[in-house]
Amino acid sequence: MQKFHVCVLGGSCGNRMVMIAEHLDELFKQHSYECRVTSISVWECFSFPPSADLLLQLLPAYKAEEVDCPTINIRKLIQDIDDHDTLELIFNELEKHVRGISQVPVR
Repeated sequence: MQKFHVCVLGGSCGNRMVMIAEHLDELFKQHSYECRVTSISVWECFSFPPSADLLLQLLPAYKAEEVDCPTINIRKLIQDIDDHDTLELIFNELEKHVRGISQVPVR
């Protein structure tokens, strides 16, 4: 099975975008989530929404109806990389995915 793909999408906040992606990757590992975390700058690639299981947007580049996965605004992480409310939204979404997998019958 492929790892759950989380994409952090940003723009002119380039270094911060990468720092947030790396921080989330570490938090996911600490909480035993099997995730692949990537980051994409809309300044480099804005023609299409990135393919991911969860899109975390530092800027409002795509509306929910434009992407095939859940999307969360994570702009608060620019100022506070450990913003409780934002991290709670992210981890709640990961839990939905984990519960969905655990409900799939094994053959």
